[in-house]
Amino acid sequence: MALVFAREIKPYWAERLLVVDLNALHNCVVSAVVGEHHIMTIGIDMPNLGKVGRIQKKIAHIKRLSAKRGYSYCNRSTELKSRLWRLWRPFEEVTARKLVRLARQYKAAIVLHSPNDKSIRALKEGAIV
Repeated sequence: MALVFAREIKPYWAERLLVVDLNALHNCVVSAVVGEHHIMTIGIDMPNLGKVGRIQKKIAHIKRLSAKRGYSYCNRSTELKSRLWRLWRPFEEVTARKLVRLARQYKAAIVLHSPNDKSIRALKEGAIV
């Protein structure tokens, strides 16, 4: 037996839009709250790109070594990938909280532009998508 509770609710119509670009500058999140005729706020959130870049370079170097010298370097590569994940995870959580807080504050609907393989490849090759 299951209990079901129902109540009538009114549809929610957002007064503004919170536009979020997850593809911005490869590692950043750019957001803007847009009203009827103007932009109300703009924000750019970035992780510590220096640390991320250094770890990514180390991972690439160790992958080359593991291809040449074998299995012993694979464990080190896995450790570095784990460290990279531990850098990204808090950034993602804090940014998501911030975006939801902005949307609630401005009574805005969230519109996401998420990257896809084709657009990222085109950006890296210098083409306009």
